[in-house]
Amino acid sequence: MRLRYTFVIDEHSRFILESRIFLRTILAGGVAPTDIVAQVTARSGEVGKRVAAQFGVRALDLPLGPDGAYCNKINQLFTLADEDFDVLVACDTDVAIMRPLDEMATPEFVRARRVDQENPPLAVLERIREYLGVPQEPELAAPTCCPEARTYAMNCNGGMLLIPRRFMQPLGETWLGYATRLTEQRHLLEQWVNHIDQVSWAFAMLKLALPFQELPLEYNFPTNLARKGIAPHTYARPVVLHYHRSLDRRGRLRPTGVGLVDESISEANRRLREGVGNSSKGSAGAMTGCNGRRVLAAAGVLLALATVAGALGAHTLKGHWAAQQLEVYETAVRYQFYHSLGLLGIGLALRTFNVGALRAAAVLVLVGIILFSGSLYALTLGAPRVMGAVTPLGGVALITGWMLFAYGAWRELGTTD
Repeated sequence: MRLRYTFVIDEHSRFILESRIFLRTILAGGVAPTDIVAQVTARSGEVGKRVAAQFGVRALDLPLGPDGAYCNKINQLFTLADEDFDVLVACDTDVAIMRPLDEMATPEFVRARRVDQENPPLAVLERIREYLGVPQEPELAAPTCCPEARTYAMNCNGGMLLIPRRFMQPLGETWLGYATRLTEQRHLLEQWVNHIDQVSWAFAMLKLALPFQELPLEYNFPTNLARKGIAPHTYARPVVLHYHRSLDRRGRLRPTGVGLVDESISEANRRLREGVGNSSKGSAGAMTGCNGRRVLAAAGVLLALATVAGALGAHTLKGHWAAQQLEVYETAVRYQFYHSLGLLGIGLALRTFNVGALRAAAVLVLVGIILFSGSLYALTLGAPRVMGAVTPLGGVALITGWMLFAYGAWRELGTTD
């Protein structure tokens, strides 16, 4: 059985950390690098490709999905269409695979595991089915952690999907079509919009009636729910750990307190400590990108200069300058100090969420400080009055920078797998 394991690397720095975890654990488990493909979006630049190269796996360019986020994974079914293998193992990046999955793969059946919770509720699914015009009546089943609830039996967790190559084209086209239509009507999903890929998958499978077998729980085990509704003695030692960002500050999987699960987590963390491949940076190091370091360094320098300027104004210039001149100078110091503190906060945020909007915010705030406070300093030192025209430009840069920071923070903190 020839399997092809594939996962997505997008722009968020957490994808870099998670991709290192993915690659270290799966390679140490015995999967060959030639059987793994990193699907890299253009937004991640060259970073994602460098990570793949460090571990000796191939990287392919992945077009964005219709929503530019959760549905990016759908395009994995098209990028490998011309390659020779039997089953595609399409994974979320936040999984740790402990050994090859040949025993679970079959060219006859699509395989996945049912959702853990009622996400979205059955009423929402029925409303979407009416909108999409899917006439097939779905079979109902209980989510893993909610035995009293009901959902579609085909409502599956997207953490890992085993798709025979012969089904990739029809499933990909139907899945993408439904995802596109739902992206245009996101309100139908209400607060469950982050499940748009999962819901689109369910309706594509329902529409096509492809042969399906459910995966056992241990082949896509949600470590974040190990003690929240999963009945003990209903699963074997997990083979695929789906950790849903449940990591400690070192970039290791958090223990759950459930012995059987923690055995697999301990093994995964051992692999992370020992490392696999030629990576020169640790997993946790992926979260401390150079952008964050540079911004923190710039903020530190600006704060030091603001302190010096403030002391100079209080002890040397006071009594020598006119009140209006001193007021302009103090405004420059005050804005430099306040916004440099803010820049320090952006730098700290970049160490965890190294995304484009936050990087742009850092640049704009830095430029704004230089233009706003710098022009005011220049005016107090006798620069031509035309320099005053630069001050509002600095203010615009500061306002734009903080609006970008708000957007980036909202987008990143609201993004889940």
